[in-house]
Amino acid sequence: MAPGEEGPGAVWESVISRLRAGARRVVLLALGTFLSARDDVLELSIRGILTWCPDVAVVVAAGDRAPALARFSGPRVHVAPVVPQRWLLSKVDAMVHHGGNNSFTECVASATPALILPFCSDQFSIAHDAEQARLATCLNPATLTADDAGAAVRHLLEHVPEGLPRWSRELRRRGPQWTADRLLDAMEPTEGTL
Repeated sequence: MAPGEEGPGAVWESVISRLRAGARRVVLLALGTFLSARDDVLELSIRGILTWCPDVAVVVAAGDRAPALARFSGPRVHVAPVVPQRWLLSKVDAMVHHGGNNSFTECVASATPALILPFCSDQFSIAHDAEQARLATCLNPATLTADDAGAAVRHLLEHVPEGLPRWSRELRRRGPQWTADRLLDAMEPTEGTL
């Protein structure tokens, strides 16, 4: 969240407090505006995280599919149609997202470890480049299992991608243009990688 930007209010503060009361860590699960329709992937991810990460709670941005996923709501899961993503990134320990440009850059800026599940268009490039620069972990949502999602999130929580803290620091210190230029340099294929 940018300096001087207001938080989302008491309701969301209460959600995070409630989840933290029953779990040591919190993961945000958001697949973007139109991909939230993939409630199959959201469900697999929720099930995997709850199974593989017993000390973790999950906030789920489910769009129009929120009623279908409401059965997961409870002490360790909060399902909502929309979430204050930028604010939440300062409150969560990891994020599962679709590889959209905003989610990717917001995770880097906030130093939030991410599992990227790319579905279409530039998400494949963003996922590849993020993994190449050691900023995130990526999995194929078409073949995703609950165990894959849970194990990947658990690994992220135990082993922050090695490039993430440095890129986050540099983004805050030097600004987005410098960081974008350095990331492009870092993502250039090296000899023998193609």
